[in-house]
Amino acid sequence: MIDILNSALQRDINIVCNNKIIRSGTLILFSRKDFYITLFLKIKNADKKYELPYPYDIIENKTGLIFDYKLDTFVKGNKAKYNMLMNISKPTSGKFFNCELRLDYI
Repeated sequence: MIDILNSALQRDINIVCNNKIIRSGTLILFSRKDFYITLFLKIKNADKKYELPYPYDIIENKTGLIFDYKLDTFVKGNKAKYNMLMNISKPTSGKFFNCELRLDYI
């Protein structure tokens, strides 16, 4: 599933979460280790590393890639499991909790 990131290599991208640009730069390399995907971005002649938790699904469209962290994708439409997970207290530090992260091509 991570091979889908090959289409974004050497492209200028915006990393967008909740309609806010988190990072912007040229994707020069990516790697996967354990439960994280590491993106190496070239930002103003400097290389920066950005780690993302591995998503439940990665979707490719015309404008870029979507990293799906939504609980509905995780439980595959099972409403009972979804309701059970929503009743658990939400994490305070997880900025990707139940959202879609976009890698938009510029």
